[in-house]
Amino acid sequence: MNAGSIEVVAVSFDYPDGTRALRDVSLSIRAGEAVALVGPNGAGKTTLLLLLTGCLFPTSGTVRVDGMELRPDTCTELRRRIGFVFQDPDDQLFMPTVWDDVAFGPRNLGYGEAEVARRVRAALDAVGAAGLAERPPYRLSVGQRRAVSLATVLAMEPSIVVLDEPGAGLDPRGRRALARILLDLSCTRLMATHDLDLAVATCRRAILLDGGTVVAEGPLPDLFADEALMDAHGLERPASLRHH
Repeated sequence: MNAGSIEVVAVSFDYPDGTRALRDVSLSIRAGEAVALVGPNGAGKTTLLLLLTGCLFPTSGTVRVDGMELRPDTCTELRRRIGFVFQDPDDQLFMPTVWDDVAFGPRNLGYGEAEVARRVRAALDAVGAAGLAERPPYRLSVGQRRAVSLATVLAMEPSIVVLDEPGAGLDPRGRRALARILLDLSCTRLMATHDLDLAVATCRRAILLDGGTVVAEGPLPDLFADEALMDAHGLERPASLRHH
């Protein structure tokens, strides 16, 4: 199976209080795809992302990344292949400088400083943040912090990047800048978002999750054009598609 593939088979997940967040979810993402995960609040989007990245484990069912099944004994290897960009960049940035934050992951894997420096420069270049290397993260704008948090993941050179609400808090200029960055990435991308215009700009396919189940999936313009479907699940057709 090609590097960058995701397969979820009949996955359910219950939180310790008994809340069932996911119910018999099955989906497949091919290597190199850019997919939007959409749905109302409480649909289970973030829970699904946490399962894919090994932060949680299914109550039942199977998750495979690059053909490897997620289990406690494989999660360390899988986390090298899949990078998670958190909804709040402040959950990801904690070092004195941007350079140190982006270098943290490669250093933790035991790479030498020459390789760490190569990865940091490449990651910062990829998100247009090369000039921020010596800045403290708390001095950055929201858009800059989002770019740097993505760079911390790219420095690990994952085959898959998973993003939780990457457009939250961004102004229109910041969303356009983020869209350009995401479009330039060659790795597989799965983005959970309420910003359907950002999804239109960066993804080819969408998966609609509601009540912890997959209720629809398909080419993004077709799915978003179904007004009855969108309305039934608390979503509005994105502005960028309303003229079609």
